[in-house]
Amino acid sequence: MPLLTIILFFIAVARVASLGGDFPLNDDWSYGETTRVFLDSGRLYMPAACAAGFAHIFWGAFFTKIFGFSYIVLRYASVLAGAIGAIFAYFALLELGVTRRKSLYCALLYAGNPIMLNLYLGFMSDVSALTLSAAYFYLLLAGLKRHSVKHLIFALLCLLTAVSVRQSAVVFALAAPAFLFSPPDAARVWSMSRRLGYSAIFLLLPIATFMAVDRWLMLRETTGQSLVDHYSAARIGHSSYLLGFFQAPFDQVLKSIAAIGVVLCYVGLFTAPLLLASTIDFCRALFQKKVTIYWPVTGPALLAALLVCLISAYYEVNVRHAQMPFCENILRITSVGAQGIMGIANPLLTARQKVRLTAASYFLAFLALCQLFTMVGLTVVHVRKALQSSGGKFKLQLLSRFASPSVVVLATSCVATLGFLMVETIVRCTDRYYLIALLPIILALAHFSKLSNLRFSDWVGTALLTLFLGYSIFGGQDYITSNAARWRALTKLEKQDVSASIIDGGAEYNVSRDINVYASHFRGAPPRDSWRWWPIKGEEYIVSFSPVPGYDELWHERYFSLMTMSVHPVYVLKNAHVVPTDSKLNK
Repeated sequence: MPLLTIILFFIAVARVASLGGDFPLNDDWSYGETTRVFLDSGRLYMPAACAAGFAHIFWGAFFTKIFGFSYIVLRYASVLAGAIGAIFAYFALLELGVTRRKSLYCALLYAGNPIMLNLYLGFMSDVSALTLSAAYFYLLLAGLKRHSVKHLIFALLCLLTAVSVRQSAVVFALAAPAFLFSPPDAARVWSMSRRLGYSAIFLLLPIATFMAVDRWLMLRETTGQSLVDHYSAARIGHSSYLLGFFQAPFDQVLKSIAAIGVVLCYVGLFTAPLLLASTIDFCRALFQKKVTIYWPVTGPALLAALLVCLISAYYEVNVRHAQMPFCENILRITSVGAQGIMGIANPLLTARQKVRLTAASYFLAFLALCQLFTMVGLTVVHVRKALQSSGGKFKLQLLSRFASPSVVVLATSCVATLGFLMVETIVRCTDRYYLIALLPIILALAHFSKLSNLRFSDWVGTALLTLFLGYSIFGGQDYITSNAARWRALTKLEKQDVSASIIDGGAEYNVSRDINVYASHFRGAPPRDSWRWWPIKGEEYIVSFSPVPGYDELWHERYFSLMTMSVHPVYVLKNAHVVPTDSKLNK
């Protein structure tokens, strides 16, 4: 029944995906072009990307080889990859001892994330990397629990492949010390030398893969195989962050704490149904005196969580004058890619709505931090008990009685991903990057809830999750149908003999018609150059989601949005001061 529910959810996602046509979305034009070239010539050519995406390209090539190349096929391949990732997440939860009902709840929370679902509807490498990471977590937890070498080998292969898709997956290699906490088994004795060997392999091989991918990406840029130098720019940004600690350590510490708060604001929103339902259940159990608070751990956890959230909120709101959504993509799914800011961007949220969202996000961040800090505190207590019982001497065999390998995997993965995203937030704030922390955090929160006997999958949790999934599906429908209307307008414009070189149809359209445009820095004439982040060749015609001053409306396409339960226009605009040539519109 749980697996059937997951499959039914993805059938609904596939139904939404079927509403779109053969056109690229977001950045998947780069991966789509690479897949097409690989099918035609067998060579890997990626025109512009910060991620290598090897296995992602092979996955797309497998399906397009069978069904023919189109973005529709690639979109379905992405949906299937997402379904596989959700199933692996479900099995990973079961390995932690979470009940089937709660595992289904958490798996749907993971799979139904609005940004995640948005990625399913394109051909983005994030989906492949996250699916491989989910497989890694399941196989690693199963291998550690069962002492199964077979599971561990497949776990390592999944991690190496995930790193080859998106290098950020290397942070999960830091879970390698979990092998040291594996207690000896009567049937299969895990000697210390064997545990050290596994730890070294699981740590060094992913790092070696990361270095090989890094070298390949840099080689592409230095030899002119890449249209842009995005990857080297990202490396410079990370290096500058590290150097900043030596130049102004206090400022960097403050920025880092603020960035952690930002990351947790997104994580809090991503896991809101779980956090709210478990908090309600905890308060209910506390009122009924079915649970007691261990203040030596809970007190410091509450204080530390409150301090981090207050420092972050002060810095972001009063110093940087920023509010949620910090990346401007979380609430209105259609702002992912070029769509939401085509021409003049319609305001996504009012000032009051942003204040409310910021406050709610930091509250959820506080709830998440409380649980995470409590888990850390309990682990410290267990370590102290182990040291006391051993006369103050460190004995790994004794320590393994108190800290299980699963706890070490979850703790190191959460710390590693949050640390990585802290740096990413400072260098470049992009909402989909936060998804790397989603599964480790969900696994950790579910494990904590199991240990605390919290019921987050009752009717309150179910209602919250249903609203969450509904929002994601509605947002996906809005995203696909509005883009379909945009591409209908562009197709009609081209059929009237309007050259693509004088049309601004958004990043995906401009690049798909001339891939060299991506290397251009031309953004149009003022003030439109300040509205666009994407390059153009010409702007005599604009296909926009809002009117543009100085442009006349030729016609508009309509689409129905479940997000607003209303019909919206997509405008086809012509510059009122320029007379275009070679167009049926002038005849």
